[in-house]
Amino acid sequence: MFKKVNENPLLANMDLNNVKTKLQKETEAIVAEQKAKDAAARGEAPPKMVQQTEEEDSEKSDDERPTGIVQPKYKIVHSYPANLGDHWEGHKDSVEGQHLRKSNNLPTEIGVTIFLKHVDSIKEAKLDINESTLVFEYPGLYYLDINLMYKVDSNSGNAKFDKTKKTLTIRVPVVGSTDDS
Repeated sequence: MFKKVNENPLLANMDLNNVKTKLQKETEAIVAEQKAKDAAARGEAPPKMVQQTEEEDSEKSDDERPTGIVQPKYKIVHSYPANLGDHWEGHKDSVEGQHLRKSNNLPTEIGVTIFLKHVDSIKEAKLDINESTLVFEYPGLYYLDINLMYKVDSNSGNAKFDKTKKTLTIRVPVVGSTDDS
């Protein structure tokens, strides 16, 4: 029922003695740093330090609060109406099928999720939604200007900030297309 580790083809070429967890790597870095300090105190040349990988550098830089104004990460979702007839092959070559393809070109709603990792309260934020653009600004930290590609009704939209996930989710209904769409 269970395979031995050396029988697994994915693990056969892997030396499991050289695989280290994140905690082991961090501990080794702390020990190496302490050895370097001790060597410097004795007046000796410090031992060679192991360089961090780019992945470890990017993890640390993501956790630090950015200096200056940056563009936050965001995600745009277009919501289209779904109908069983849209996916049925019976209308493929008929007049009804051509009408169905034309009618589903516009989404019914656009959802924008903005990831605000360093924001605890949204009170200072400014959100402006025009006919086809969304501008979000958090003073001194974030600025985002998005072309939504469709005409939207900004008066009917809504926005919600989730404190636990630190995300701002904005939903606006689509009322028409633009030259870009």
